Amino acid sequence: MNLRTMNRFWYDVLASTAVGALLTILLLTLLFPDHIDDAVQLRVRVLGALGVTIAVIVFSPRMKRPLRAAVRAAGTIALASFLFSAVAGLQHMLTDGWNDAALIAFETQFTGIELSHMLERITTPALTEWLMASYVLYVPLMPFTAWVVYRVAGEREMYAYLFSLLAVNLLCDLGFVLYPVASQLFFDPDQYTVPLTGGLFTDAANWIRANEHYPGGSFPSPHNAAGTVMFLFLWRTHRRWAAIMTPLLLSIPLATVYGRFHYLSDAVVGVTMAGILVYLVLRAGVPRPQTRSAVSPAQPAFLNPFPRLQSEQSSSRGSS
Repeated sequence: MNLRTMNRFWYDVLASTAVGALLTILLLTLLFPDHIDDAVQLRVRVLGALGVTIAVIVFSPRMKRPLRAAVRAAGTIALASFLFSAVAGLQHMLTDGWNDAALIAFETQFTGIELSHMLERITTPALTEWLMASYVLYVPLMPFTAWVVYRVAGEREMYAYLFSLLAVNLLCDLGFVLYPVASQLFFDPDQYTVPLTGGLFTDAANWIRANEHYPGGSFPSPHNAAGTVMFLFLWRTHRRWAAIMTPLLLSIPLATVYGRFHYLSDAVVGVTMAGILVYLVLRAGVPRPQTRSAVSPAQPAFLNPFPRLQSEQSSSRGSS
């Protein structure tokens, strides 16, 4: 399989997954409207997203390389966000109510107390602000990681990253339907005695909770799943950026529980699932790119934020 074919293969996999996910939700709204909240409205939203997705698939091959990569990356990340909101109405297709009590009972067999209550004992404004920074900055880190991967390893690796990102989000969405969990503050908002106070990032996290989150969307944790994908692809392609971002990315699991967005089980399953999926994606045929250590020793490493790519990597960027 030559470089052009490999590029095309991973983008075809990504595009097929995106269209297939939207068509699946659309079909569910047609077959089971009585089991879906606002099925007609959701159907209209999905049709709009499907139209945009098909437009990107049709017109992006005509774009020049940097713009093509940017449009495809932005479209994939926006679609993952859309699917997170779209699946809200599907959560009780199979079962009524929430499974928080069962999940808490399972966790407390090992810890004696649900972990967010344990973390309540060490809650401080400074710690809250740091952890909420990791929670909020995870959003711009998704396109940033796509940019780093593209610059270092070309489109093939970027499409493998974007597919992994979309796939783990879809697996989380499936989990929301199979095992609905409301999350701490939606399940029992009055259970905490210590408020989460901090600064700008804490306010941003509270805004996200109030405006973007909904009861459910918890098990497994998309934050932890996507954070793991970013962590693994950064370490695979650019060690210096990975080292810089590691404190932030490794703080995400703690932030999701500390911030009362997710239970420990949500985080553990999200991280494990993402690790397995990335392993399988890379085993499926993504050769390892040069990493940051490939910078010529004649030039100080800090003067060149991206290593010089091999000629075959450069040519791979020119392929669609």
